[in-house]
Amino acid sequence: MKRSPLRFSSLFLAFHAALVLGVEPARTQECHAIVSARTEVSFDRRFEIRLADVRAGLPSILQAAEAAADQTVRATNLLITVPYGHQQTFAEELLNRSGGLANALPEEERPRLAGPFDIGLFAVASWSEDLAKTTNWLSHFRKGERMVLLFASRAGAPPDLPVNNWFDNGAPSGDAEEACVNTLVNVVNGWLWCLEYTAALTRRGFHPGILQGMLEEGAEAHNASVKQGGRNRLFPCRAPVPAGRLSHLYLGAIEQTLANLRSEPVQRPLSQAADRIAERLRLGRPVGLASCAHFLLAEIHRPRRSPWTPVNVVWQTRHGVLNRAFKPGDAIIWFGYVGISTPLEDYHAAIRNAGLELVAATYTADLKQPANNAGPETIVIPQSWTLPDAAVPIPFPPGHMGPVSGIECALIYRLLDDAVAERLAAP
Repeated sequence: MKRSPLRFSSLFLAFHAALVLGVEPARTQECHAIVSARTEVSFDRRFEIRLADVRAGLPSILQAAEAAADQTVRATNLLITVPYGHQQTFAEELLNRSGGLANALPEEERPRLAGPFDIGLFAVASWSEDLAKTTNWLSHFRKGERMVLLFASRAGAPPDLPVNNWFDNGAPSGDAEEACVNTLVNVVNGWLWCLEYTAALTRRGFHPGILQGMLEEGAEAHNASVKQGGRNRLFPCRAPVPAGRLSHLYLGAIEQTLANLRSEPVQRPLSQAADRIAERLRLGRPVGLASCAHFLLAEIHRPRRSPWTPVNVVWQTRHGVLNRAFKPGDAIIWFGYVGISTPLEDYHAAIRNAGLELVAATYTADLKQPANNAGPETIVIPQSWTLPDAAVPIPFPPGHMGPVSGIECALIYRLLDDAVAERLAAP
């Protein structure tokens, strides 16, 4: 950290500008052509292709982070507004998350605190789906000196949208068929902005409140300390973080997640789970799917290839949601966090009480409470992240930010969906 932040930023921007003008976009365009040609490209590969666009767009993220940090220092009570109803998956991943900004919340949760300098983050899954609600929200929010950050494809977008910064997710079109990959890339760009915004504030002598995961020791007390005053507090910071450092670490963590995902310890149980699920579906036996993961709460209801039955269970198990949706002897797939249950809800007991067979599950193992893991009859697809659920170290409490668990969970979900569908389509 002895290096001059401004010098580092200039070098970083120059390097990525060279990528924008050089080899990287050519490779990206070639890969987009492959995807658009509808050849057999796996979901994780489609996502990986888009990461080239993400890297090429880092100069825009750095620039937006600098501008937002300047505005934050000028108007210390501003809010980071992330609408929920219009963009549930994006909001679920960025709000109330381990390693997330404490000052990021939906506007409707603190309407009396809204001001003329607030910063709004809005993501578009696809223009064919989200055009109307995007323009409606922009007309509502874009007042005074408020700053709008848009996470969306340039392709298929209407002209002259009133936004300050636009982070292109690299979709080749605005069609809904790109939405599942778009949502994942938008979330990555969202975390990159949060990281670089935080770093930019440290170079101005402050840091924002960063939330700690509820399973980490001391989380309750720490989170209470950063949530005071509507979550719009700044804290003194004497450890400036160079521009680009945190985003580099976060993208490295995502690339490692992709490598882990493609390894034999994950691919083998994923294939076995797909075999078992497809066999049941071929026989006409119902298979449900549920999750407590932030990313999947809405995503499991988006278009999918496999005919399983998704059901929302968060805050619903005590009301018998699984008993109403299924009958004893039916099967269910579970996408979890650490083990099956959380401190807030006992999903493991709800599955047993409904008489369901847990045929497959994915989570990171619960080492403190082994009984919270599935039994030997369940095929477990292991997730590679470990606590703390935030991949990037920072020089102030809680010491880390930027989770990758949602990205990994979403990738496993889409790969399993594809694998089951391919088996059902085979003779």
